[in-house]
Amino acid sequence: MRTEDLEKRALSLPGAVENAHFGKRDFRVGKRIFMSLPEAGRAVFKFTPDQQRMLIETEPCVCAAVPGGWGEKGWTSVWFTDADEEIIDHVMDTAWRNVAPKTLKNNEETLQETGQALQETGQALQETGEIPQKSQEPAE
Repeated sequence: MRTEDLEKRALSLPGAVENAHFGKRDFRVGKRIFMSLPEAGRAVFKFTPDQQRMLIETEPCVCAAVPGGWGEKGWTSVWFTDADEEIIDHVMDTAWRNVAPKTLKNNEETLQETGQALQETGQALQETGEIPQKSQEPAE
């Protein structure tokens, strides 16, 4: 994954903005940081210590605890250029949820549930014949 893709993904999360912390770029919700970019190819994410342990156990080739006290609190380095996009999406969503206010998390969950319900309704209507299947032929 490229840095630009990671930035775009971070800024697509509800309430996320870009800022700087100790001279390094970061992404936050309100005043709470969920990800920073301290150097090329590496991002640091806000996890709980338990989340950090689980990630390090499952993905030891792409992540490690930040050295010192920050790492003990759950801050985790992820080398994103070599990581699978699904891992990055999961890591970023987890870090965002760790800092986002409940109202934003609830809005995000409601949007996801509504989208899934609409998709299921459309499929059911197509199966019953109440709406026609999409044609694969181009319109003239």
